[in-house]
Amino acid sequence: MAKLIKKAVIVAMDEVKFNVGDVAQYVTEFFDGRGYNATNHVGRIVKVNRVTVDVELKSGNVYRVNKKEVTVL
Repeated sequence: MAKLIKKAVIVAMDEVKFNVGDVAQYVTEFFDGRGYNATNHVGRIVKVNRVTVDVELKSGNVYRVNKKEVTVL
């Protein structure tokens, strides 16, 4: 039987800082029965919450997206 002698140190990655007014991009994917379709959305960050980010698109629509799905451009 193996015994753990020393645990590996995990280096935490720096979290991405989201600021109001930054340009952000996220992708939505959906399955229509035949295949997957993906759409890229680009907009400005309107509000930053603990878990989500509100993004306003060029059309004026505001979407609430999880921080893990958003990349800052």
